[in-house]
Amino acid sequence: MTFARPDLSVLVCTYDRTDPLKTCLTHVRDQRAVDGGPLGLALEVIVVDNGPLGHSQAIVEAVFAESAIPARRVATAPPNISIARNRCLAEARAPLVLFLDDDQNLAPDAIAQALAVLDETGADIVLGRVKAVDLAGTPISNPLLGDIFGRRSALPRGAALAVYRPRRTPGFTPGTGLSLWRVSPWLEGAEPFDPAFGACGGEDLDLLMRVEAAGAKIHWAPDSVALEGVPGDRMTERYLITRAYSGAQVYAAVAVKNTPETPGLARILAVKGAIQAAVWGSLALLLTVGPKGPRLKARVKVALALGKLFWRKRIPLYQMTFDGESKA
Repeated sequence: MTFARPDLSVLVCTYDRTDPLKTCLTHVRDQRAVDGGPLGLALEVIVVDNGPLGHSQAIVEAVFAESAIPARRVATAPPNISIARNRCLAEARAPLVLFLDDDQNLAPDAIAQALAVLDETGADIVLGRVKAVDLAGTPISNPLLGDIFGRRSALPRGAALAVYRPRRTPGFTPGTGLSLWRVSPWLEGAEPFDPAFGACGGEDLDLLMRVEAAGAKIHWAPDSVALEGVPGDRMTERYLITRAYSGAQVYAAVAVKNTPETPGLARILAVKGAIQAAVWGSLALLLTVGPKGPRLKARVKVALALGKLFWRKRIPLYQMTFDGESKA
């Protein structure tokens, strides 16, 4: 069956997830206008499956069986998030695309709220608010976990955002999960997302830095909300420390790649990392006995500092497992 060109392509990458993907797609299917009426927009949904088991085909068929929204599943290999995201873009037919992670559940009017900010500001990219919850849907109260898995800001609706220093918006986590883009030359070509970051992450930060340098306008849509479910194995101390180390590695690699006019940036980051590691390492030692929360925060800060020092050999975070540990 041939469908008319959609207004918006919703792009979801997945890797052998079943229940989270089904819930994610159900929330996409049920999107409404801000006033609760019909969305009034022609959507298409593209699910790119980067895993070996192929469960997503049945999920896509079941969720959209009685929906007028055209949805299709596409398999791609090898496992690499950049390859999966690039395939999403290659399949998209609309002038607007919404990137969504397969563990994110949209609020009923999330798409409508993002579109409103896009229209009001003339933005090229709109980023929405992400709230971290556990798998039962309970908000995660630990601010450390909220910052790692969520996206929040006290900035007003429509505020301009910057993803890179020295203008970088403080306390803000950039990424493609829950982001609305106008399709432009930045998203065209074979590899908008760099496959070199496909195992460690950071492919979205790399792209955001590049498009920002090219003049893209990025704005904040706090009323466009998604809940991100965080499984227990991602709340362990080992995972959080590993993720912090990996994230700092990625940030350093992306910053060096995208700032060729600053040849000494790697040394600057290394010096800052060494100083921060010494300070936070000393504090972590002092907190060996005491409340777990401050001790974990200090250890995470040490991991962030060390990642800036040892970023050239990035760890494959997306390919690692963290089962069998207690929550942090």
